[in-house]
Amino acid sequence: MRIQEIIDRKINPEWVPKPQSPRLIEVTESLPDPPSKRADLVFEKTVFNYILENKQSLGVSNVYQLRAARTDGLLKLDTGQMVLLEIKYALGWVKCCQARIQFESFIKLNIYGKIHIDKPENALILFNQFSRDWARMGKYNRQKGWYNFYDEQNYLSDDSLNIHIAQLTDEKCLVVY
Repeated sequence: MRIQEIIDRKINPEWVPKPQSPRLIEVTESLPDPPSKRADLVFEKTVFNYILENKQSLGVSNVYQLRAARTDGLLKLDTGQMVLLEIKYALGWVKCCQARIQFESFIKLNIYGKIHIDKPENALILFNQFSRDWARMGKYNRQKGWYNFYDEQNYLSDDSLNIHIAQLTDEKCLVVY
């Protein structure tokens, strides 16, 4: 098969399975331990519980988990703004790309409309630690992940979604740069 034949092919919608209906679940009490002790699942629970316990100081009025919606959660701020939430245990280039695609899919597939909210203009990736080369120390005694993320964000952003990162450490300290 020639390359031209490959790129001329049309994608048959029947090849793509129908997605489940997205669900918005308000978190009003601490989440239980996940069935698995995998670090990423335990961290996701920790993040939701941290936000719930610190709603007032964080300026959050409502905390939501999302199901079949391409991203982990949604925060409603005291200002009324909705912020998409993606939780990554170890953030590096691959997980960062994954989170950006998850946010972009949420917007482009109009999932916000299917759960009856306005289109979010902000998104937050909460992570526990940087991985691989993003964990190395860079200028000003900061890990390179901070520079790498915001450098990429400056040229990838189309201003339709304002994406930031914040670190929730094991000591439950929220770090931003």
